[in-house]
Amino acid sequence: MKITIVHNDNKKQLLVSTKTMEKLLERIAKDDSKQSVTRFRDYAAYIDEDYRFYKDMPTWMHIYPAAEFAKDENSNLKMKVCNGILLLKFNNITDPDGTEGVKRSVAILPSTFAALESADGKSVIVLVKFTNQNDKLPTSEPEAEQLYRIAYQQIHPIYQAVVKASLTIGAQVASVEASSAMSNEPSLHNSFMMTLDAHPYYNAKAVAMRIDCHYRTEDTDQQADPEAKGMGFMVSVKPHGRHKGIHLNRQGKEKPVLMWAEDGTRERRAGRRISSFFGKSRFTGKKIRQYLRGGPRRGKMKRYAYLAKTEQQTAGSVETNLFNSLQSNIEKAARKQGLL
Repeated sequence: MKITIVHNDNKKQLLVSTKTMEKLLERIAKDDSKQSVTRFRDYAAYIDEDYRFYKDMPTWMHIYPAAEFAKDENSNLKMKVCNGILLLKFNNITDPDGTEGVKRSVAILPSTFAALESADGKSVIVLVKFTNQNDKLPTSEPEAEQLYRIAYQQIHPIYQAVVKASLTIGAQVASVEASSAMSNEPSLHNSFMMTLDAHPYYNAKAVAMRIDCHYRTEDTDQQADPEAKGMGFMVSVKPHGRHKGIHLNRQGKEKPVLMWAEDGTRERRAGRRISSFFGKSRFTGKKIRQYLRGGPRRGKMKRYAYLAKTEQQTAGSVETNLFNSLQSNIEKAARKQGLL
């Protein structure tokens, strides 16, 4: 496996080279003669993560771990070999031991290939091995790109669950490729800045996580972030059928009936309107006109709070069971590979 290193020279010419992972770790163990990373960390300590205007940024080396790349005639990178390496970057670290604590946390997962302190000294770069369900890697770049995106969706929740930090996609600055811009999407072309770490975590025998290539990436916007929502599953009061359990209200809008069973309804009367007043909608929070009617009472539905009660009674045990199952499966995989 060879990792790609890319940078622009002073004449703005794109230079591409490759190193084995072992050689790369030797390179980042010490700073260069100009103390470039050390000086950059002094600078980064006083600003946010937008480092585009740092004086050395135009010529800074960028590391592309996902594949071995070569330069084409338009100074774009084209894949030669897919490495099966996913890049994750964790920042806003809340672990009491900082970057070293994050490295220890990801080291318990057998698919962790490497964990490095980032160039700014405030984040951790995590490299994760993956493969497809047939234990093979794509040979064409479009297929490799698709597998990389699916791998990100399947792998990042596992790592987010064990790390006390926020997950960021992409690099602190735009890639050095001619056609690139700031990346906010998982991509084979995600890179990180050349860094300095005398004590990185490295596992040459990391177990590649098998990826289900039929995973539905279009549903990823509905997935909860484990850091924010915890591990668990989503329960909804919305019916799954097109017209099942649907009530047409007086405004002609379709509403699921179970919504009222969860929250309850106000007292209702029939007959003509006799007065009105402005109030706040319980569902939207917007100011709306409400009416009083002079006819007979039609009753109200009490609040059953099915979901609220279920969450209160079972959420803790569900999260505990899922985490224990995850930990057990990780340990089994590690023992099978002789890592424990």
